[in-house]
Amino acid sequence: ISYDDKITDEEELKRIKSEGGQIIDERLGGILAISRSFGDNDLKKCGLTSTPHFSKRVLTEKDRFCIVASDGVWDVITDEILLQLSKDAKDPDSLAKTLIDESVKLGSTDNISCIVIAFF
Repeated sequence: ISYDDKITDEEELKRIKSEGGQIIDERLGGILAISRSFGDNDLKKCGLTSTPHFSKRVLTEKDRFCIVASDGVWDVITDEILLQLSKDAKDPDSLAKTLIDESVKLGSTDNISCIVIAFF
């Protein structure tokens, strides 16, 4: 239910350019591969923002977890992998550890952070 803000997305590229930013070698300001993040304050002048996309959803009993993770996780964990790993998860702590371990195993070279919130 999230939206991946990629610098290659047409709308995101328009937003970045309207804020005076530019994409160099598929990176914001030639440095960062993402366009929305906390921190990296010197890239704010290049179009970086921490404002996320929001959506509303009515939760059902099938909705077990909310996962907030850094791009070190999402660079290597696809939606399909996430669904498979979360299917067997017993609790939020074990799922967070599994996601971190799997990210390392899959070769993530970025910072890895993960928070899992249980809905049950």
